[in-house]
Amino acid sequence: MDQLNPLHKNEGEFGFTLVELLVVIFIIGLMSGVVVMSMPERQTDSRAEAEQLTLAIASLSREAIASGEAVSWTHVEGMNLFERYHGGDWVALNGTSRALEKSKETKDLTVRVTLLGMETERKFTEDQDVQAQPPLVFFPTGEATPAEIEITAADFDSVHKLNASGQLIFIPVAERVIR
Repeated sequence: MDQLNPLHKNEGEFGFTLVELLVVIFIIGLMSGVVVMSMPERQTDSRAEAEQLTLAIASLSREAIASGEAVSWTHVEGMNLFERYHGGDWVALNGTSRALEKSKETKDLTVRVTLLGMETERKFTEDQDVQAQPPLVFFPTGEATPAEIEITAADFDSVHKLNASGQLIFIPVAERVIR
């Protein structure tokens, strides 16, 4: 009956009002902002390499205790040497964990090791051109060589302290001592 009434207009009864559309657009914008803010920051290759190296170093203390043999880590210009003291010689530590396998090469990182409580002397390889950082030794008793490990790349830097009980502790920027 309303269709026949000429006084009743059907115009404007269909669709959404401007206020309803603005509310929906506002809610969509708000939700997308929440999603963007909760996304993790993009991880660079060098940052991933540093995390892998840190995990590998932290796992060496457990490896030494589990195997009953001393384990060491030496950084030589982009290469990480993980060794075990077995039968009177240092032999390569192979296949014990994925963290060790993934962190054999760290070409995008600069690593500096400072031994704590003793003189830090840089070692050179046979060709005298390649400089090696001092080795960190993890003993089967749970002890380790106390040191400070600084890992830097183009987009970040991190400093970790290895204490005598074999724990690797991250040092925040505010607590770092300038040397």
